[in-house]
Amino acid sequence: MDNNEYFINSIPIDPKTIGQSTGLKDRHNQEIFINDIIHFKANYGDFILELATATVGFDELNGRLAVKMNDNILALCDMNYSDVEYEVLGNIYEGKINGQKF
Repeated sequence: MDNNEYFINSIPIDPKTIGQSTGLKDRHNQEIFINDIIHFKANYGDFILELATATVGFDELNGRLAVKMNDNILALCDMNYSDVEYEVLGNIYEGKINGQKF
């Protein structure tokens, strides 16, 4: 190789694959990633927990995956939850929920 030559290596990346997976899937069998915006619903004893548009993230204080909406932080999964439903609506990077800009 001469001093005036250089190589650029690149690998194509599918934007849909960028992000940290939670290992969970929503009701449409779509993988859930950190920074996804989801609809979350679960039974917790006699209570129904529901967040219409929550962001998936990490609860550093408790060391767990969480859903966050405003000042509310709930565990993304908990052994005390029953009838858990997740639905991916979008993510924070695309600025869209179900195809609509937010």
